[in-house]
Amino acid sequence: MPVAVPTQMWLRSLMATGWSATMYPFHGFRAPRGHPPLGFLNPRLYQQRGAGLFDVTRGCHESCLNEEVQGQGFCSGPGWDPVTGWGTPNFPALLKTLINP
Repeated sequence: MPVAVPTQMWLRSLMATGWSATMYPFHGFRAPRGHPPLGFLNPRLYQQRGAGLFDVTRGCHESCLNEEVQGQGFCSGPGWDPVTGWGTPNFPALLKTLINP
């Protein structure tokens, strides 16, 4: 019998896997240069302040724009969006940011 899984949880799990798959090829550019694996990326990404990402400046998280939260949604703006906090990967720019230690 199928088990219902909350969509929100499933999408987070999917995105974590997708982001991991996105980061994996960067190791192939770092290893020949003798650089270590990227490891825990959060400190490095915060230090870069969104360099290597396309800034998402418009749009809202629709599921939060409902009566239960009185129309209080999470909408994107310059420098911040509700999904990643910064935007979506810009692979050529992200490569420049992550290729060196």
